[in-house]
Amino acid sequence: LEAFDRITEIINRADDEYMPEPPPASPLTRSYFNAWSFFDCGVGLERETIGTVLLALRDRLTMHPGFVSILEHWQSSRMGLYELEQVNTDSVVLRELVTDKRITAINPTRYRGKVGTAWYVRVLPPPTALNTNF
Repeated sequence: LEAFDRITEIINRADDEYMPEPPPASPLTRSYFNAWSFFDCGVGLERETIGTVLLALRDRLTMHPGFVSILEHWQSSRMGLYELEQVNTDSVVLRELVTDKRITAINPTRYRGKVGTAWYVRVLPPPTALNTNF
């Protein structure tokens, strides 16, 4: 769609720069890059993202309310810098370095890390907490 030309151009340039075919391997994961592409890469005066455009068109696209709920949570989230304070069997405790807020989170990657290390992550509510009854 022509309306997406500007954002597509930015995402394609970033993909070439940050997600090259190995070698060398990118330090970014594909899931991180995709989240950035859909929910952080903004264009125009309103800094519109693919996510905000989809949400604006939700009624015309007749999206399922559960999918809209997921989109809203992703779009309202952001990357943050956290300190890993505790590693549990099924979760981790993170302390956001800017706000000092502590969050218990599920770590779907199962990466355990070391207590005291910095994590740059996007924290979302668990899918079971969202209105996702498809």
